[in-house]
Amino acid sequence: MRLLTAALLLLQDGATPPWSERPELRAGLDTLYGGGFPSAAAYFAALGAKDTSDPAPPVFEASAYIWWAAALEDEDYEARRIDALLDRAVKRAAAGPRGPVRDFWLAAALGYRAR
Repeated sequence: MRLLTAALLLLQDGATPPWSERPELRAGLDTLYGGGFPSAAAYFAALGAKDTSDPAPPVFEASAYIWWAAALEDEDYEARRIDALLDRAVKRAAAGPRGPVRDFWLAAALGYRAR
């Protein structure tokens, strides 16, 4: 929970969110927020396959499955897949250069893992 709080604090310090200048992420998030969980998961999976160093796609793909599980009222839905995606996101983020963006993605992945 502390890491999720840290991520939120990063966003509140006036810094631009790491995804705000990335229209390809915004498109997937719009699908996710519109309730298109399967489409959003597939979209982020494809993005993650294109750039295997970017932690954002597996974080958002995992979030699509988390939201989908919540909509189904089934907390075990795709739990293994979600955990694997979050593990991948943590590894990708940890491999990146130190700084607020790296910290944000680590916090996001670890925060989701604490679900």
